[in-house]
Amino acid sequence: MLKEEWVMKALILTVSAGEGHNAMSRAVTTCLEGRAEVEVFDLFKGKKKAKLQSKAVNDGYFWFCKVNINMANKFYERLKRRNPEKRTHTLVQTLVKPAVKYVEEEIQTFKPDVIFCAHTYAGAIMSDMKKAGLDIPVVSIVSDYDLSPYIECSIYIDYIISPSADFDGQLLEKGFRQEQIRHLGIPVQPKFSEIIDKTEARDALGISRDRFTIMIMNGGVGFGDNLGLVRYIMEAKQDFQLVVVNGRNEKMKEAIDEYIAENNVKNILNLGFANNVDVIMSASDLLIGKIGGVAIAEAFNKQLPILAAEKQPWQEYDNMIYLRERGACRHIGETEEVAGIVDDLIAHPEKIQAMKKNMAEIAKPRASRDIADLLVELGSRHEGK
Repeated sequence: MLKEEWVMKALILTVSAGEGHNAMSRAVTTCLEGRAEVEVFDLFKGKKKAKLQSKAVNDGYFWFCKVNINMANKFYERLKRRNPEKRTHTLVQTLVKPAVKYVEEEIQTFKPDVIFCAHTYAGAIMSDMKKAGLDIPVVSIVSDYDLSPYIECSIYIDYIISPSADFDGQLLEKGFRQEQIRHLGIPVQPKFSEIIDKTEARDALGISRDRFTIMIMNGGVGFGDNLGLVRYIMEAKQDFQLVVVNGRNEKMKEAIDEYIAENNVKNILNLGFANNVDVIMSASDLLIGKIGGVAIAEAFNKQLPILAAEKQPWQEYDNMIYLRERGACRHIGETEEVAGIVDDLIAHPEKIQAMKKNMAEIAKPRASRDIADLLVELGSRHEGK
């Protein structure tokens, strides 16, 4: 009897907190196609108690940011300054406790050869299991351009993927070893690394070929006041067109539709949830909106400069600071300033080019493929154990 051919199994652990972590999971899954059997497991889905935890985390995050974003950011920064030596007594252990046994059951059932953690919570669970003797390689990730609170809870995993060597010092302070750190970047779908001709992309969207094109996007869950941005941008004096992506925020899309109709606006394409964000980015000259790690990586791979609001929630604020210090984005102090900045950028294309040059030094367009390669390498070593 012929021996059955071995197929590597990769388990991806994610959390449905916004869209970014699931987007990273899908990107890595895409790059593992034909190389591994992949199973994606959401820590907070499928079980009643875990679902309640997910709702509390997600809804609490958005509520806090909307009610008082400055206080929310101060709270976030305080969490980041926690003593890393107290990593075994944190809020994370409480939040993930209901999910631990489900992860253990998933590992026993699926029998993975390698595990990828797309969220800090997953990294914390797997770190504890590794410390207890789990003999499966585990990789986690820094999913923004700064370290999130409680990342120190993951120090016993095999590798931590970082977007840049700029964060090595912080990771070492948190308790990681240099040999654990891999500078592979933030994974996004390979289509964001494909160059689409700007004219072709604009034709696909049915918009003008020749106008400076601004994309507004505030995340897949539609966090942010797109209508307010639209109103202020429309005060700009230069010639431009807008493509607005509202995500799942149907009320915001309807409000902008009403604004367009009432004011007979001809230079706005208003969309809900879009599956062709890569095409929209290829068609655009500037992105304005909420900048999570995944959105930044997508835009940078598409060579699309970013204009970020200064009042960003939590890690998005840290992302903005990191990019601004490296000349890789512009920022808006107050929303009413946006028209003047747009006029300035359109009138001075050399400023756009300078941002693109600085973006290229940060971008890692092969991140998804390189992470998949690492997982295959580790999983292959685990074969037969």
